[in-house]
Amino acid sequence: MMEYHDTKVRVRYAETDQMGVVYHANFLIWFEVGRVELMRALGVEYKKMEKEDDCHIVVADVHCRYHHSALYDEELRIRTRIAESRNRVVKFSYEVIRDADGKV
Repeated sequence: MMEYHDTKVRVRYAETDQMGVVYHANFLIWFEVGRVELMRALGVEYKKMEKEDDCHIVVADVHCRYHHSALYDEELRIRTRIAESRNRVVKFSYEVIRDADGKV
């Protein structure tokens, strides 16, 4: 199994506040994008999994610590990995890395 998967995003104007800083809840949207792309890279398509297998991934708990701001038009990598996988629980881990300087 792959260690992690990187998904690139560019901060859009609509994702920022008046000062050009990303609104905190948008990170959760990017985490979903990263999670879907990780699963796709592993050969699992959400749409197919939900329709054909009647299997749905529920986000039951979220914790996010912010170390640095992300700004309008910056390119970011959403690094996603499966931190834990057992019977009915899958825990994902995410890092947001700013391409310009590598800050997390």
